[in-house]
Amino acid sequence: MADPTLLTFTVMKNEGPFILEWVAWQRLMGVDRILVFSNDCDDGTESLLDELDRLGLVHHLPNPLVVTPKSAPQRNSPHLTGISYARHLRLWRESD
Repeated sequence: MADPTLLTFTVMKNEGPFILEWVAWQRLMGVDRILVFSNDCDDGTESLLDELDRLGLVHHLPNPLVVTPKSAPQRNSPHLTGISYARHLRLWRESD
């Protein structure tokens, strides 16, 4: 029997100083896949996440909130919008 594939998901805004430690902790705990939606950052968070994505350590996407209609109820919550979208991604569906 194969080991389970573990995915963690988060939405980040201006978390630049903490990302490397957070990623290291997730990997140490056995997480195989890390999915991060960034949310209107101005501290370099998105650049760092892009580089970690390029290295294959995380999967970084902009939060789909930017294309959510302003009248949608989840528009007020980047986390709810992110998780609603993430559930449709192959990365999510193929994780245990």
